Amino acid sequence: MAGSPRLALRWLHLRARHIGDQLDPPAARPLLAWLHDDRAHEHALAVLASGTPYMHTIRDDTTRYLLTARPTPRPYP
Repeated sequence: MAGSPRLALRWLHLRARHIGDQLDPPAARPLLAWLHDDRAHEHALAVLASGTPYMHTIRDDTTRYLLTARPTPRPYP
């Protein structure tokens, strides 16, 4: 569980990098493009900050990975 939208996005990046390391280079290209897309990251942060789940799909010829993050209610002390 991440404590903020930015930490959730950081976790998504980490998972995406792990997935990318396991894919053949041609299959990893869309993933690498997403990892370097600042506009996509700003969109993801805005979605998460609004309280809405964020999803990003990575596909190759045979497999689909779905990276997701969703806000969770924080308990009040």
